[in-house]
Amino acid sequence: MISVNRRQPLYRKLYNYVLEQIEEGRLGPGDRVPSEKELSGRFKVSRITSKRALEMLASEGTIVRVPGKGSFITESAHGGSAPHTAGAKSGLLMGCVVADVDDAFGTRLLYGIEQQFSELGYHLVLHLSHDQAAAEERAIAGLLEAGIQGLLIMPCHGEHYNPAVLKLVLDRFPLVFIDRYLRGLAASSVGTDNVVAAKRGVDYLIELGHTAITFVSSPPGNTSTIEERLEGFVKSHADHGMVSDQELRLEILKGGHPLHWTMADVRAEIDLAAGHLIAHPEITAVFASEYSVAKIVELAAGEIGRRIPEELSLICFDQPMRYDLEPHFTHLRQRELEIGRKASQIAHDLASGSLEFEKIRLDADLMVGRTTAPPFRPT
Repeated sequence: MISVNRRQPLYRKLYNYVLEQIEEGRLGPGDRVPSEKELSGRFKVSRITSKRALEMLASEGTIVRVPGKGSFITESAHGGSAPHTAGAKSGLLMGCVVADVDDAFGTRLLYGIEQQFSELGYHLVLHLSHDQAAAEERAIAGLLEAGIQGLLIMPCHGEHYNPAVLKLVLDRFPLVFIDRYLRGLAASSVGTDNVVAAKRGVDYLIELGHTAITFVSSPPGNTSTIEERLEGFVKSHADHGMVSDQELRLEILKGGHPLHWTMADVRAEIDLAAGHLIAHPEITAVFASEYSVAKIVELAAGEIGRRIPEELSLICFDQPMRYDLEPHFTHLRQRELEIGRKASQIAHDLASGSLEFEKIRLDADLMVGRTTAPPFRPT
C-alpha cells in the first residue's frame, strides 16, 4: 500500500513507496524497481505520475535507469537514504511556458522566475506558446519528456481549456499558473488582483470628474485577467452610484499579441477604435485592458483630432519601462518580479511535497502619467 497522506502529490506517494521498500529491506542494491507501466497499473495512476516518481528517484541517485532494461537500486541507496529536497541538488529542471512577453509585461516576470529557481538549485527551461494551444501542448510534452520537477504556465487565451493542462492538474503534477489562471481548476496560481487594481484605476478617473468612461479590451477568450479587469471596472461605477454603459464598451477585433500583428491588422484596429470614438462623442475617458490596446486608442484619437489628455483621458495596465521621471501612460504597474519569485517558490514547495496548492493575488501600483486629466469643459 502507498502511504496514506492525501495532501501529498500522487507522484510523491509513489516516490515514498519505493523508499519504504528500500528501508524495509524488500529492495536492495541491483534489484529492479517496478517500471512506469507496472507502477501505473498497480496503483491506478497515470504514466506521467509514475514516470515523475522514477525521475525524482533517479535524480537523487536512489535508482539508475537503464534504457531498454529498467530501473535498478543503486549501492548508495541501500540502508534507506532519506528523501532529498527537490532543488537541493544542482541540475534539476523546472519548466516554464508563457503565452508571450514584451517590453510592457513579461520581461521582469521571467527575470524573477529565473532568479528564484537559480537560488533554489534548478535550471529553467523556457518555452513561448505564442498564445497558440497546439504550441502550448507541444511545449508541455517536451518539458515532461525532459524530466522537469514542476511547471509554471501562463495559459493561452481560448474558449476551451487545453487538455494537456487539464491532465497535469488531474495528475496533481507540481503546476503553478502565472498571471492568468483557468477558472474551476484546483491548481496553484500567482498573479495580480485584477479586480482591485482595475477598480483603483477607474476610481481615479471618476475622482477626476469623468462619467462617460469606456472599457476597451482584446477578446476575453475565457481567461481570467480581462474578465476580472472588467469586473473591477463595473464595481467602481457601482460603488460611485453610476451605471456602466455597455454600449460604450469595445472589444478590439484582432486581439492576440501585437508582435504577431501585420500593418493591416494595426490599421484595422485603429479604424475600429476611431469609429467607436466618433460614434460616441460623449466618451471622455478610456480604460484600456493592456498597453497594446492603449497604444491603438492613442493612435486612433490622434487621427480624429481628440487631444490626450485635454479631450480624452487614457489609462491602462502596464507600459514599457522608461527612464524619465514621469511615465507616459497613466497605468497600473503589476509587480512582475514578485509574481515570478513567488510562483517559483510555490512550484518548488509543490515538487518537494510540502504544499498542496496556493492562490496568491498581489496589488498593482497606480502610476500617474501624462495621459489623464479632468474632463474637457468647453467655455
